[in-house]
Amino acid sequence: MSQHRFRIMRDGKLISVLAGWDRPLQQVFCMIESELPRPENLEEMGEAEQEAFWEAYEEAHEYLFDNLLTPLPHVDAIGEALAKHGLPCPQGFLTQIEADRLINAGNRLVNYGLLEVAVLPPIATL
Repeated sequence: MSQHRFRIMRDGKLISVLAGWDRPLQQVFCMIESELPRPENLEEMGEAEQEAFWEAYEEAHEYLFDNLLTPLPHVDAIGEALAKHGLPCPQGFLTQIEADRLINAGNRLVNYGLLEVAVLPPIATL
């Protein structure tokens, strides 16, 4: 399976995108999830503070898109899913996933990092 990842901060939440080519299933995939960012000093926090954070984290975490619920017939459908949620597509993201499909790539990880975006529209509801 090839994996292409990137993240974006929006409304105090971290939006994570994972997409790529699933070689065993012979199909593209995409998952978009929203979660609270972990504080850098999480390990230094007291037990009660850590517990409060993890409770808030669980409550805030949600899958915005999962191709297991909405099958993706082709690579362009990944771009459509991103657009539906007002998310940018990193340069080369879809092209690289299509290349992975064409050569039946596996065991490939591409991390586009945390994208810097000035203003993003609100998250679309499903």
